[in-house]
Amino acid sequence: MDWYHLALFIHILGVLGLFMALAVELAVMMGARSARTVEAVRAWSSASKPLDVVFPITSLLILGAGLVMTLDVWGWTQAWIDLSLACLILLSVMGAALNGAHARRIAQRAAVLGQGPIPDDLRQELNHPAHWTSVISMAMLAVGIVFLMVEKPDWLGSIITLVVALLVGVILAQVLVRSGKARVSSQEAGHTEEQISELSTRA
Repeated sequence: MDWYHLALFIHILGVLGLFMALAVELAVMMGARSARTVEAVRAWSSASKPLDVVFPITSLLILGAGLVMTLDVWGWTQAWIDLSLACLILLSVMGAALNGAHARRIAQRAAVLGQGPIPDDLRQELNHPAHWTSVISMAMLAVGIVFLMVEKPDWLGSIITLVVALLVGVILAQVLVRSGKARVSSQEAGHTEEQISELSTRA
């Protein structure tokens, strides 16, 4: 095995790790948003702590191996390489600065609440549009980067691919945020009906 194929293997491992980490992050977000108690939110938040280590490792594997292949074989004249590496750097910054900070803020808030139902401010954080848009957009941009790696289009094709991936991510995030708000509204309505029924029974 030569250096190029070794770097390609490491690069693919990093991409697989990135998708696995994104899948775990989305599962944690959906699970925490569906939770009914603060204890459940804390449990889901604890499941995302390893991602603080996994995301930097996968980013280093992808970027490091990608740079090796670029310098050794492809060079900097390929649009799909330049845009993919720039996008990966952007995803790394977004993951650490926005997503990681938001996840830690949720975990810290849940840690000080003790037990019981989820307060409104924490419920809003769990369904925060910026957080969902960031994570879903990252996932779709990662899919777009894989497409660039396979098809290797020119500048126009590469830009169109990433723009479409970003738009799909934003649209999916909005759908998920709205579904979360609808679920919260239905839960609150059901809770109100239970309280009214309980008061009627006592009367």
